[in-house]
Amino acid sequence: MAAGYVAYAGSFTKGGGGGIYVLDADPAEASFQLRSVCPTENPIFLAPSADGRFLYSTCDEGTAAFAIAEDGSLSLLNKAGVNGLRPSYLAVTR
Repeated sequence: MAAGYVAYAGSFTKGGGGGIYVLDADPAEASFQLRSVCPTENPIFLAPSADGRFLYSTCDEGTAAFAIAEDGSLSLLNKAGVNGLRPSYLAVTR
């Protein structure tokens, strides 16, 4: 996918959503192709690191950190709770 890029979309998992969707995006065709799904409970907010090496997500457990591979695939690094609460927003700064 030389002209495109990888996109990530979070979804509610209750009711059929799978977690974080990894998509091949093609701006020339205005299309997305599903590549894979990274199972995560209710990953509603996503934020990439400034260097593009990591993706952070809210989730039922609190927050989750993923490594972004060169091909755009995700692998879970860890999760951290936020005192038993579900976060409602996520932002990453340098």
